[in-house]
Amino acid sequence: EEGWPKALKACQDTFKEAFGDYRLEDFAFEFLGEESAGKVVVTYRRKNVGEMRVVEEKGLWKLDER
Repeated sequence: EEGWPKALKACQDTFKEAFGDYRLEDFAFEFLGEESAGKVVVTYRRKNVGEMRVVEEKGLWKLDER
């Protein structure tokens, strides 16, 4: 409903508040799990900042979060 530009700006503002002057290179992502389900662990400068459950459905990976 908000449109992509507004949603992107909101995400960028949230990241700037949380991480300051961040660079994408400061982040790393690691998949832990099995062939069709698991989680993606997100780190920022080697510090764990969260994880997201993921699942494969019909050949596509999707977030398994609500």
